[in-house]
Amino acid sequence: LGLSLVFGGGVLLYYTVLLGFTAQTLGQWFFGIMITRPGGEPVLAGRAFGWTLGHLLLWPTTFLFVFVLPSKRALQDLVSGVIVMRITNREVL
Repeated sequence: LGLSLVFGGGVLLYYTVLLGFTAQTLGQWFFGIMITRPGGEPVLAGRAFGWTLGHLLLWPTTFLFVFVLPSKRALQDLVSGVIVMRITNREVL
């Protein structure tokens, strides 16, 4: 139980800091995506924390919502008010 709390706290801290200050995790940077608010405003740490908490709790529903909803947004995106957007167009060789 203690190790799970430490791991969960580390995940929350990692996502909150990176998404709140850079709008991207290292994996999102690699794949050329980022999160932002619909108007293009920055996400900031509070909203990043809410998105991360929602993502940890709702991740099993992510694919269902992305494929079913016309907006292609997961439930945690809708609740926290963020969008995931592509910022690069990489060619696959």
